[in-house]
Amino acid sequence: MKKEGFRLYQVYNDGTPALYEQQPNKYVPITIVHYINSSARPGLEIHGHYEFIYDADENREIHEGRAMMMYRYAEDGEVDT
Repeated sequence: MKKEGFRLYQVYNDGTPALYEQQPNKYVPITIVHYINSSARPGLEIHGHYEFIYDADENREIHEGRAMMMYRYAEDGEVDT
C-alpha cells in the first residue's frame, strides 16, 4: 500500500454512535461517553480505552472497552469508493 492509503487514528468525540465488537463478528450499538486520556501514550490512542453506554441498556450503565474494538459509522462522502 502507498503511504497515502493510511490515516492516523483520531479519538472519537463524546457522544459518537459506534459499534462495539463484543465477541468475534458480534457487534452491538453503543454511544461513546469519552476517551480515557491516561489509558495510552500520545500517538498510541488506538491502544487506549473508552467509556461507553450500550444503546439498548435502559439503565445507561457506563462500561469501559478497548478502542480497537470500537468502530464509528462513516459519514457520507468520507469513504472513497
